[in-house]
Amino acid sequence: LSSLLIGVRIYRDEFLPKGLKRAQITQVLGEVDRRTEHGLRDYAIMILLATYGLRVSEILSLKLSDFDWGHNAIRFYRPKSRDHLDLPLLAEAGNAVIDYIRNERPRAAAPDLFVFPQKEKTAKVASIARKYFKRAGIEVSGNVTKTFRHSLAMEMVSRGVPFKVISDALGHRNGDSTYVYAKTDVAKLREVALCPPGGEPCPSK
Repeated sequence: LSSLLIGVRIYRDEFLPKGLKRAQITQVLGEVDRRTEHGLRDYAIMILLATYGLRVSEILSLKLSDFDWGHNAIRFYRPKSRDHLDLPLLAEAGNAVIDYIRNERPRAAAPDLFVFPQKEKTAKVASIARKYFKRAGIEVSGNVTKTFRHSLAMEMVSRGVPFKVISDALGHRNGDSTYVYAKTDVAKLREVALCPPGGEPCPSK
């Protein structure tokens, strides 16, 4: 019987990344009330996720010393590729981090920017993000923090940012991981679409 069964073939990159529009990301960020307990911490985390498309491990690896305030720069350690990436510290992200450090961060000796119990770190960041997506009424399946990553990559592709720049910013070791986002740019795909044979109407470009 097993020889007669036909398995379902799943091709590589058959499922496209799912991201959100910038307006939806802004809506989610707007749900963070910075006046509440942990509001400044949550907002700083969410802004960093949205601005840089960080992995959770990169958020948790951030140290106070990674911020070069004099040169408006930030250094990310990327555990997956075991290297560092230096990027400009954008104003909105920098202001959120400063506000958190000055007014809410525990006066701990730990060098970590975000202070969590060791066993709760990864789950805590994911639950923070999930909470504000839920408040915004936006349903996200799977890894909720990756939604920020996918959204940023898709927006960069739509703006015509070179794939090498996107790949470096996201810390992709394999360019194929970046090129998959080309399939999400419907407008660009329409520009290169071929007209079907047989005299049928050509898709509008």
